[in-house]
Amino acid sequence: MLRSTHGSRLTGNVMRGAMLSFAAVSAVLVASCGGGGRVLPAGSAGLVNNTLPGAAAAGSLTAAQMSVDFPKSVSPHSIVPLPMPVTAKQPASAMTALTNGRRARMSIGPLTWTQLPGAASSLAISPPDGSVWALSTQPAGPNKYIWHYNGTWNNVPGLAASIAVDPAGNLYAVNSTTGGVYEYPYNGTSWSSLGGGAGWVTAGRDLSVYVLSNGNIVNGNSAIWKYAGGNWTQVPGVGSQIAGSFDPNVHSVNGVGTMNPNGFFIINSGGSIYYYSPTVGYLAFPGAASSVGPATGGLFVLGYPPSANGEALYYFDYTAANWTAEAGSGVSLAANGGSGGSGPQLYTINSAGGIWTTLSQTVAFTVTIATAAGNNATINNPKMTPANTNIYIFGKTPPGSAPAQWVYLTNASGATAPFSGAVAPIPFYGGSTTSGNTSQVIQLPPLDSARVYLSQGPLSITSQSGPAPWADDGSQSTFFDFAEYTWLSTMSTIYVDTSQVDAMGLALSFNLVGAQNQTGGFLGGAVTQVYNGIQALPSPNAWSFLATDQWPYRVLAPDPVQYAGNPSVPGFTQGNFLDAAILTAWNQHQAPNWITVSSGVLGTTFPLYGQVNATTEDMNFYTSESATGTPYVAIPSLFSNAYGFTQSATQDVMLQNGPFLLPGSGPNSGSWPGNATNPAVAGTIGNVISTAMNRGILGASVTCPPPSPLFPGAAYQNQYAAAVWTVATNSIYGYSGAYNFPYADQCGLSTTKTDTAPQTLSVTINQS
Repeated sequence: MLRSTHGSRLTGNVMRGAMLSFAAVSAVLVASCGGGGRVLPAGSAGLVNNTLPGAAAAGSLTAAQMSVDFPKSVSPHSIVPLPMPVTAKQPASAMTALTNGRRARMSIGPLTWTQLPGAASSLAISPPDGSVWALSTQPAGPNKYIWHYNGTWNNVPGLAASIAVDPAGNLYAVNSTTGGVYEYPYNGTSWSSLGGGAGWVTAGRDLSVYVLSNGNIVNGNSAIWKYAGGNWTQVPGVGSQIAGSFDPNVHSVNGVGTMNPNGFFIINSGGSIYYYSPTVGYLAFPGAASSVGPATGGLFVLGYPPSANGEALYYFDYTAANWTAEAGSGVSLAANGGSGGSGPQLYTINSAGGIWTTLSQTVAFTVTIATAAGNNATINNPKMTPANTNIYIFGKTPPGSAPAQWVYLTNASGATAPFSGAVAPIPFYGGSTTSGNTSQVIQLPPLDSARVYLSQGPLSITSQSGPAPWADDGSQSTFFDFAEYTWLSTMSTIYVDTSQVDAMGLALSFNLVGAQNQTGGFLGGAVTQVYNGIQALPSPNAWSFLATDQWPYRVLAPDPVQYAGNPSVPGFTQGNFLDAAILTAWNQHQAPNWITVSSGVLGTTFPLYGQVNATTEDMNFYTSESATGTPYVAIPSLFSNAYGFTQSATQDVMLQNGPFLLPGSGPNSGSWPGNATNPAVAGTIGNVISTAMNRGILGASVTCPPPSPLFPGAAYQNQYAAAVWTVATNSIYGYSGAYNFPYADQCGLSTTKTDTAPQTLSVTINQS
């Protein structure tokens, strides 16, 4: 839990888990045909309404002429190509070493271009996960190495001059030497041939494949063939470049006509722009282009005639039926489904092969399911698989973004939609990795207070608080747990942790790689160990219900609803069962005994010295060991309702409530009697003392690092937190770190990790 000093949380019965938030730390992609060419991010063209992107060359065809059958070319089915050329698999460094050093940026509307590592001659976007397929700039000649980017580069053996990806994620490639059209299935391992005689390939929304013939080319234009259902058929028209449209909508475009789905865009050698759909035929667009990138609701093009330094970038909005000139220039592009008005997102290539995107920079997030060895009845094993694992990700848009709202991820590419009462899961597509594990990669965008829920089966997430194990929301009989992150922009630090403040259901471990390589969380068997640790406490064991009530799905954390004796979670009704032990520890600091809180813990330039008033039971803090004058700050008594705090000392300590609420949450906005002058320090002092009591180390001083051992077995300590802490993997000061109660990051002793240059984040679901 991150806050201005040591954490932040929502209060009350809705949610009190660790939530990484900004306040505390002060769509679907579509594939382009991906032909050769380069893009130069440059200039500031601005928006120029009704500007045509060039004029078509003389001799271009009308839409009616395009719709007439041209002389038949040879069917790709009748041409048996050679197999896809086999190339040695290259390391990722072979791609990233080609990264162009020029870092100029340009804007399309409010967006900013960001450079990806590597260099390419052509791009195609995979709709299922938003990953990028690219043809490298090497080797020499028209056929290039084939690469896949999903946070890191992976080489697929083979050579191609043109690539495309269909909505199912299947990759298609044409090799100009063999003329073959080859398919590489999503999550596949080898190429298969669909036919020959091709020079260019694209994919359609209906999973059909289109190619331009490499034979009988007239004035730079080729015949068009369609592959669907295992058969090849010729499509009317000719052209030099073709790009499938994945727009699912019907558009009535003024001056153009009615655009039905399941079509493609094609340009001829003179730059004329056409849209074809089987039910309507060809529609002609005004202007001319050297490359096209279909989006949802509009079309991106690069101007005509082509130039070695790149052509101007334009966008045609179907609703407005006009062109706008966008900043930048180029020769080839791939567009996703964003419309021009809501923020178009593109992938482009500059003149040196540098790869650029207007997508917000993301962190590649990998979810891995660790395989379990057999069915060990002694281990809480949820048996999560790609078939039953659901991934839910939601959070707030970063401050300053428009509009500021809660959103959830709709797919693995990082696309978001407004949170309007429900969060849909991201499917776990699988994909075998090493050691028999199975992984899914998701592009995480910058978000504030984001949560990543992993569950065995569906969850009902109807509020930003997420599912609550102690409430009757259907989650009680589902294995789930979550990690969380706050990342406000690519220029700021990312904060990541796992949290057991609400419950512990899965043994999640994580790895954050960037400027550092950091790990945290829990290894296999951790949930069962927490269960066993709580069950083994001496009788009478007031804590046992936390282990048994919802086992095997989770071990519960102490919660205000549970303390209230909620009938859905019976058995933990003695909400004051630690009061006597807390009172004993509290009164150890009556005169003449002092407790010292170091400046390093407070964030001040001086320590504070506390002493309990024997009459009022308030713990007053002074700037010296002298109980005279007005206290600098005070913690109101845990054993009196004089200030309006009616919970027991047990609840106040365990839940960091009552006197331990931060300023702004308690009576008089946190300015308790005596604290009006220094309310922020008062809130910090309260949480420092409460944290020490949760850890069983309320001694003569509170320092960082804290005294050893943590959780020494004191009668007043939080036994749930102690059990979770015991099995945590990451450490600081030689201690394990776990987020096992509110504000448990005191002295940095939590799972929270930070990085100023995040590259990848991975979470492993271990056998529990």
